[in-house]
Amino acid sequence: MRSSLAKSVVSIIENQFLMRHGIPQCIIMDNGPQYISNHMKMLKAKYKIPNLFYNCRFLPQNNPAERVNRVVVTALASLVGTDQRHWSDNIHKIEFAMNTAVHEVTGYSPFLLTFGREAVLSGDWYPDRELSVEELQFVDRDLYASMLLHLKPLFENFNAAIKKSYHRSRTYYNKNRTQVEYEVGQVVWKREYPLSDADKFFAKKLAPKFKKCVVQRKVSPVSYELQDFHSGKSLGRWHIKDIVKSEPDN
Repeated sequence: MRSSLAKSVVSIIENQFLMRHGIPQCIIMDNGPQYISNHMKMLKAKYKIPNLFYNCRFLPQNNPAERVNRVVVTALASLVGTDQRHWSDNIHKIEFAMNTAVHEVTGYSPFLLTFGREAVLSGDWYPDRELSVEELQFVDRDLYASMLLHLKPLFENFNAAIKKSYHRSRTYYNKNRTQVEYEVGQVVWKREYPLSDADKFFAKKLAPKFKKCVVQRKVSPVSYELQDFHSGKSLGRWHIKDIVKSEPDN
């Protein structure tokens, strides 16, 4: 994408995702201006997308897209060399390589799970490489339909592997985690993420690290809507990792 404006982003979502894979049950995004724009709201209304979820500061480790981006960046870094102007030349080849690679958790490639077969990586795979028009034969449709029957146990294995990996990871990451819940109206502190601005003589290292807030609404077990303690201005949705309980004043 040469432009990250809302119109361009929404066009990519519509043409390359919705028109290719259908309408999803939900879309998880951060609250960047492209995603909370009127263009995105119009797209949601146009296709009646049930749920759009936002967080003011999204956790990369909880975002599958960010995890994939890490692999893409690593692959690009190994290919661009010293001239980084043409990094996009190999982006589609990297995408194909990732889609045809066997996933460590599932044991299957994304290509197989999407299309029901593995990708043909070279024409050498075909036994008859030189055929006349009269010799061309297409697979019988009944045979093709019967081949699709193997997808059911494949997806059952896929779901079982995903659940097993999820529970294993949850046990590890939650080992030292304390369950925290906040009530509506409770006073809390929200972690700040300011940006330095030399023109305004502002350095983020010297800025306050937390802002005093009030819980406005519980969105999910790990996400809350907050408002400024003093002005009452809504501050959007925040993950509990950025929220700290406020101790009562003595």
